[in-house]
Amino acid sequence: MEIWKQVLLLTLTPISVTAVVAYLVKVLINQSLNRDLEKFKKELDIKAREYEVEHSIYYQRKAEVLSLLFEKMDRGFRYAEALVQPLQPGGQNLREKKEETFRLFNELNDYFYGKKIFLEKEFADTIQKLIADMRAAIIEFSTDIQGDEYQASQSGGWHNAYQSLRDQVKPVFTKLENDFRFLVEPKQGKL
Repeated sequence: MEIWKQVLLLTLTPISVTAVVAYLVKVLINQSLNRDLEKFKKELDIKAREYEVEHSIYYQRKAEVLSLLFEKMDRGFRYAEALVQPLQPGGQNLREKKEETFRLFNELNDYFYGKKIFLEKEFADTIQKLIADMRAAIIEFSTDIQGDEYQASQSGGWHNAYQSLRDQVKPVFTKLENDFRFLVEPKQGKL
């Protein structure tokens, strides 16, 4: 019986020590991994917040650009439309009207090309075409009406400019207005 106790003692002691050491190693590894995991979670959370702030600033800036761009487009379009209307109220200085329309158009053109990077390519291409069509209509009108008074010439440029703004530019402008509204409306889950 004594031998069996010694055999059991000699067998179970190393097994017990090994089990205790294995358990302690497991606990230490788990603690180390948990510490590393918590550190990683904190770093990831910081990066996520930085990303959120950067992108919220970008989207805020984009909304400001879109708002000002639409304002310039709307004003330029309204002035161009008023310039080429077939029925004009009397007593207007055509030269001043042309100059103001050109000034507003040039502001729109400069602003658009300076901020185009904030727009998706397809959207920017549509605006670029709208600006080109507006430019063509304004130039056609100005080429046809040379003096300081509204007097139609035989070439029909005034009429063509009016039709171009009404039939080509206005529908695109109306579609862009709806697109602008969609782009600047607050989205759920965004800052």
